[in-house]
Amino acid sequence: MRDVTEAERRLCSLQGRVFEASLEFSEAGSAVFVRRFMNSDLARRLDAGGAVLETATVGHMVREVDGQYGGTGYGSARFSAGELHWMGYLYRYLCCATGLSSKAAYRVLGARELRALYGPYHALDPAQAVAELAVAKGISPYDDIEHGVRVLARIRGVAI
Repeated sequence: MRDVTEAERRLCSLQGRVFEASLEFSEAGSAVFVRRFMNSDLARRLDAGGAVLETATVGHMVREVDGQYGGTGYGSARFSAGELHWMGYLYRYLCCATGLSSKAAYRVLGARELRALYGPYHALDPAQAVAELAVAKGISPYDDIEHGVRVLARIRGVAI
């Protein structure tokens, strides 16, 4: 895992605000919205650095996700604003620290599962929480390519 930059932390905060705003701007239940968001075009743009998002409001982003998948009243369970903000922040932090795409992060850790971890994990520093989740979920704590290069160099007897 790597350290998350200040710009990436701003994206984490933005994603947290978008998740929280889904309570106001989306008809879908919270777990449904989170699933849709993590698989959306918007999430892919955030994965790429999010520069195109600087002028969009959180309400606009929620509506963009709903527009991509169509509005629905599917799913009635609503998470609290605090839970949603934390989940959005932590998902983005996980993506930034590990290099996982939003879609891959969601496959590793679904919305209901992450919500269940809110109680024990929300008071932890995000880096600590992600490190604990990485261990629990078997997410590699190092960059796979960098690790592969080191193993290959060791096999070939080359110093790097």
